[in-house]
Amino acid sequence: MSKEENSKEENNEQKIAKKPLYMTVFKILFFVSAFFIIIFTVLANVNGNKKIFKDGIEGYLSSATGYHASVGTLNYAAFFPNIIFDFEDMDLRQKEGDITPVALAKKIQIKLGFFDVMFGNGKFKVLNIEGVSTVPGVFLSKAVKLDSLSVEEKKGSAILKAVGYIGNDSFMAKTDIDVFGKGKWRAYGFSGHRHLEAHLGGIKVFTDLNNGEFSNLKITLNDQDVITGSLTLEEIKGKINAKAKLLLSGSGTILEPDILISKSSIKGTIISPSFHVEDIGGESLVVKMIEEVSRILGDGDQEEKVIDLVFEDVDLTMKIEEFHVAKGNLGSLKFPVKIKDKELKIKLGGKLSKGDLKGHIVLDVKKLPAALDVDISLRNLDYGSLQQSMNDTAEIYGVGNVVLKVKSQGDTVQALMKGLNGQATFIGGEGRFKSGVINLWGGGLVNAILPDISTEEELGVNCAIVDFKIEDSLATSNTMFLDGKHVTLAGTGTYDIVEDNLDISIKPKSKDIAIGSLATAINITGSIGNPSISPSLFSFGAKIGGLLLGIVNPAFLAFTLTDIGLSDEHPCAAFIGVAENLPKENKVSKLQEEKEVEKEVEKEAEKEAEKEAEKELLPVK
Repeated sequence: MSKEENSKEENNEQKIAKKPLYMTVFKILFFVSAFFIIIFTVLANVNGNKKIFKDGIEGYLSSATGYHASVGTLNYAAFFPNIIFDFEDMDLRQKEGDITPVALAKKIQIKLGFFDVMFGNGKFKVLNIEGVSTVPGVFLSKAVKLDSLSVEEKKGSAILKAVGYIGNDSFMAKTDIDVFGKGKWRAYGFSGHRHLEAHLGGIKVFTDLNNGEFSNLKITLNDQDVITGSLTLEEIKGKINAKAKLLLSGSGTILEPDILISKSSIKGTIISPSFHVEDIGGESLVVKMIEEVSRILGDGDQEEKVIDLVFEDVDLTMKIEEFHVAKGNLGSLKFPVKIKDKELKIKLGGKLSKGDLKGHIVLDVKKLPAALDVDISLRNLDYGSLQQSMNDTAEIYGVGNVVLKVKSQGDTVQALMKGLNGQATFIGGEGRFKSGVINLWGGGLVNAILPDISTEEELGVNCAIVDFKIEDSLATSNTMFLDGKHVTLAGTGTYDIVEDNLDISIKPKSKDIAIGSLATAINITGSIGNPSISPSLFSFGAKIGGLLLGIVNPAFLAFTLTDIGLSDEHPCAAFIGVAENLPKENKVSKLQEEKEVEKEVEKEAEKEAEKEAEKELLPVK
């Protein structure tokens, strides 16, 4: 056979081999097309209000909600070319046969294009839901009522709007939606960019949404701005990455979180270029807004909840670049916040008012009662800067060390606060301030103690010691001592941490002013932020007498100088334990002098008490 004949035979074999492939593809396409035509024809004829459709809807709702669903009236159902559900008087019950339903819906009308659902483009043709109500516990701890969820169209534009109530508080939410087609081809959908607005009680939220980015975000409370800024949400492997730049109302706190959130964990960083304590204080709009949300969404139960940690796994780094108190920048802070195995750990570090901040806060809720452990030290604190941050006219200079160690156990936050036990100590070295500074805190305090001292006169400080022992949230001090240029002050008293209530007595001892020109001992009572000053009508014991002699009994101190990080060369070292180191004969003379001082104090107090009774003097303000 020639080469030409072989070539023709091979070409014929190739054509024969290709022919079945084309035919196979054609047959597949034909049968697939025929199949879909048949299915769509069947679906187009599957419509109406037959019982089988009603049973199917009830079965789907029961499976989706976990309750037993019942549909009162099925008006119409269809599957092609539109998926339609139109029914009334639907109810959900805990189980079949229950008398009282947990949820009701007066009317539900939904119409979706079949191919819109297949391709998942988010378009819909009809969405109208009316008269939905749920008992407490279904959605929220309060009853929820949805009066309507529907499309409102006006002049070619449309919004999707929901109105209703949570308990007795109304809510409203609406967003712009896109309009497609006309007549029976009319459809609605969500574009990348749209405006959102929501109201809940006195809270309102406004923002523009564009593909997960919430720009021009504004949250108000009673029409006052609380939070403004922007927020971006992005899904990453089943978790939500939240990035934001938020400005809090008030003094200008800025928060920039970049966190990854899942159902049980939260990780990432929160940076604050400028953080102002007062912006999250008790009277701030942020706290009031949180309280409003808690009131609306809470169950109204006044009983405090058992302590629990919302997230099981937390690994956050908090960085505050400028930490502001009132008008002053006290420094920068950086600390990790971790939750693992039901234990919250915060490791503190950074600079606060030029002092070195170290310590930790640990809350263990593995078992009840929860255990709290706080151990914080602040060394070389510039308390002058701290005071000036609160009042820029205060002229005060000095450095001190602070130590706070407390522990507690309790099932609730209130129980933890009431069960606080531990120590708190402040020891300050040499410093100076104008006497008027004290009046900034307690009106008339200097005038009550030193009536002959001008508010412009500078008072030198050699040593200041304030030591509290805390038991069941009551801080008791047997050592309040200040040795100054003109006077030595000594005092004792208590501070109720939970109730914010001071009850402190202070007695001055003159160094260069005649004792007769000094006022008697004074009481400081009331809140720490707004104390009241009044003459003391009671005598003082030996502890005060000893302090007035410049003796600080180390047995009364919770911490030694070494504990606080101070050497024996610190100015206060000369006043601590002096009596213990004196020769025996000097000890006796010191004790005698102490008794004489005590008698003198008692006489002065009695005289003042008589004057008060005669003149019916009011407390000094």
